[in-house]
Amino acid sequence: MNETSSPTADLSHNIVALPSHLGWAIAIAIAFSIVLAAIEIVSEAKKPIRSCLVPQSFLYLILLGFGNVITTLLATIPVAKLDPSLASYNFLFAPFLGVFAFQSILKNMNVTILDKGVLTIQDWMD
Repeated sequence: MNETSSPTADLSHNIVALPSHLGWAIAIAIAFSIVLAAIEIVSEAKKPIRSCLVPQSFLYLILLGFGNVITTLLATIPVAKLDPSLASYNFLFAPFLGVFAFQSILKNMNVTILDKGVLTIQDWMD
């Protein structure tokens, strides 16, 4: 049996390859999370960042980082399908798209039941 007729050889060309620098993509997403959290916390509190270092701020940072990392991992799939000449930059494209997507979800997601706003993510975060 030759290698081209084996079941694993048939599946190997259909599998999307993850970026080779996935760790860098996650690190960049976490860095974006830290910057975004610092900007949002300081702008909402209207106080210096040093006075904003409270447990709630760290919880917000952890939740924001978790969401950004998850969406960055999900963004690696379409990014991996980009032009192969751009493959060396996939570790930059994935966190950019992932963080942008998660911020869009946070800004626009509302859950309503019987015409009442039950959960507005942005109001909860504020």
